[in-house]
Amino acid sequence: MKEYQQRVCDEALELQDKLNKLLTFQRSFMFADVPSLEQQRLFSQAKAMVKYYAILCERIANFPE
Repeated sequence: MKEYQQRVCDEALELQDKLNKLLTFQRSFMFADVPSLEQQRLFSQAKAMVKYYAILCERIANFPE
């Protein structure tokens, strides 16, 4: 695997971890204490992270053999 490909894989793993933590927080009781506008921003952030992760996975799936 080339160096840039490894960086993309590492980035995808890090993003997946951050996204999982955000989604876990959104399902927690603590999330209810977050002001509604901030909740909306966090939902928007999660949505963007999902798209970003999908793009990284697509790139990884299409790395040359």
